[in-house]
Amino acid sequence: MVKLPNLEKAQFSNPKNRKLNPDRYPRPSSLQDTDINMATAERDPQTWQVPEQTSSVTLTEFINSIKRNKGVFWTTLLVCLAIGVAICLILPARYSSRAEMLVEGTNGGGISPSPENIAADITVPGAVYPLTTQVELIQTPKVYFDALEEAGIERPQTLEEYRALPQVSVVQKKESNVINLLVDGGNKDQVKKLAEAYPRAFQRFSDSKRTEAAARAQQFVEQRLKEEADALKQAETEFAAFKQSKRVVDSTSEIQFRQGQLAQARLTFVESQGIEQAALANASEAERALARTPKQRPRLIDLQNYERVNQSREQLNLLKVRRAELVQTYKDTAPQVKEVDAQIKVQEDHIADLESSLKATLMEDNPEYDIAVRRLSEANANKDAAISRRTELGRIVDQRQAELDALGSFTQEQREFERRIGLHTQSIVNMEQLRDRVALRNNQVRSTVEPVTGAIFAEQTQPNWAVTMAIASVLGLALAIVFSIVRDSSLDKVNSREEAYVLSGHSNLSNIPDRSRSKHPIITNPQTNLAFEAYRVLRSNIAVHGRASEMKSLTVSSTLRREGKSVVASNLAIAFVLNGQRTILVDADMRHPTIHTLFGLQDKPGLGDLLIGSAGVNDVLQPTTVDGLYVVTCGTIPANATEVMGSPRMQEIINMLTAQADMLVVDSPHVIGLADAPSLAAATDASILIWQPGRASKSEFREAVANLEASSPAFLGYVANRVSAKDAHITGA
Repeated sequence: MVKLPNLEKAQFSNPKNRKLNPDRYPRPSSLQDTDINMATAERDPQTWQVPEQTSSVTLTEFINSIKRNKGVFWTTLLVCLAIGVAICLILPARYSSRAEMLVEGTNGGGISPSPENIAADITVPGAVYPLTTQVELIQTPKVYFDALEEAGIERPQTLEEYRALPQVSVVQKKESNVINLLVDGGNKDQVKKLAEAYPRAFQRFSDSKRTEAAARAQQFVEQRLKEEADALKQAETEFAAFKQSKRVVDSTSEIQFRQGQLAQARLTFVESQGIEQAALANASEAERALARTPKQRPRLIDLQNYERVNQSREQLNLLKVRRAELVQTYKDTAPQVKEVDAQIKVQEDHIADLESSLKATLMEDNPEYDIAVRRLSEANANKDAAISRRTELGRIVDQRQAELDALGSFTQEQREFERRIGLHTQSIVNMEQLRDRVALRNNQVRSTVEPVTGAIFAEQTQPNWAVTMAIASVLGLALAIVFSIVRDSSLDKVNSREEAYVLSGHSNLSNIPDRSRSKHPIITNPQTNLAFEAYRVLRSNIAVHGRASEMKSLTVSSTLRREGKSVVASNLAIAFVLNGQRTILVDADMRHPTIHTLFGLQDKPGLGDLLIGSAGVNDVLQPTTVDGLYVVTCGTIPANATEVMGSPRMQEIINMLTAQADMLVVDSPHVIGLADAPSLAAATDASILIWQPGRASKSEFREAVANLEASSPAFLGYVANRVSAKDAHITGA
């Protein structure tokens, strides 16, 4: 059994519901022997499909819409023009004048365009304000009242008199130093005079501020010069007292003397370290020589060879002594030391050869051993003396260093005093120079405000008949067009059930509420879902006619596409099943088949296969999760689908399907622009029209109703689909 996608199986417990029995309803042989043989026909959608309708509006329709609502159009336009005239008549007359002036001040980058700016030489703030501050100063009440006095206008005494005076607004020209003064008021003469006087008033105000700043700068420099002189005198007094307390006239000379003593001591100490190293080397060499000298030596019988050996050894000892002397001065790797080492090696080899040639020896005390002992004793004495001297010199170096360090803090304090004295001295020099420059600048100060353009003749700005009437005309024309189109559109559409009743003469069978798109279109819980009550109402109204005419087949169509007829047909079929009727739902919309998608079934085989004879009735009946409900999907679409819908073969198929069920629901294409729905309606017992308020025009709705009335044996009425829950009297759908 095929299940609905992503839906739990619906529970239907009506005992009358049962599946069709193939043995009870055998496949009629007439379907196999039909004369309509389209099994090999190729589908060609272009031969029968109709393109989707678009909602484009032509210029002719646009003009006709305005003509149909010309009363609304002209009324709206005239009302807007009348409002414009009234505004012009009501508004009091106002005049405007403008003047420009160049104002000195730093711009956003902190740069002033004035070469005479004294702010670079004085430290007091407010000498030259930034340009933004200048703009704010222009709008202060003091400048405004000074300008009134300059223009000969009396000062206001009350708030009403102040409001009646011209108002001034200030605008900076882009990022320049040019300021625009805009004067606006109801008195033409006052506007003109105030625009002429305002730059002069602000010029006097700015010049007074500049003069005050220059005077403050002069006073500031004099005060600072006195403070620096007092600070210099105090620093010199403190420095003299400090030197007297330390009993040092000049720390620099004393430091140089002690640094010389320390350098000499360090040099002697380094020399003692060299002597110590040489003494240590001599002692080590003496120890090695003693270790190499035996206490006894063999006496040669051959006196000649013995004398030669002794001579060679004496030469060897002389070489070793010479090497020891060289080591005290040079390193072991020095060329002089290496040369002596080579001679010692040659002499030792020579002695070895002579000793090997002695014929006979006698052992006797070796006098060289005693000599080696004396030399070791002397070397150790020299070593101890060198160590003692190096230790004493190190103590002297530390003493000299301590004496020099003792002068460090004194020097630092002396330098601090000298630095303070130097800073105050240099500051006094700078202040004296600044005093001279400030005095010179004060004599050369010019105005920081310069009028650029005099006041322009006052012009009337309010009311502006041309601008006001142009705006009223454009606005009125736009509103007139919008109101005309909106009214025409609202009147042409079928927006309510009352309009549908007036146009069709039929009653509304049911109001199907609009459900959330997140919910599945098929209602799987009809026992608890309030929205399904609308389908029960629809089923009951259809049954009223069915009891009188024994109706067993019903065509469901719509005015336009996408009005939800397939969903209504599917849920209506479920409503018939709940009423104990075996129901077959047929997807006859071969232009846009959707029933198989709603129920999660295979599209083929279906109705198209029955029409072309490639399948039988039992082959196309597909059971659903709703016991008692079977679906015939669209299946293979024939090439001439429109003609087949109205053929005797279609009537024969509907009769066979009707014979196997209590109710046959046929989902047909929409009515407008297509012939399929009237053909199907003629083949069934009755038909209904699905209609969504606000979509179809009145002419389209009348045409759809007329087509079904003319073709269907019984047109039962229309069904309002996707209405609000309030209009459907249902909540929680």
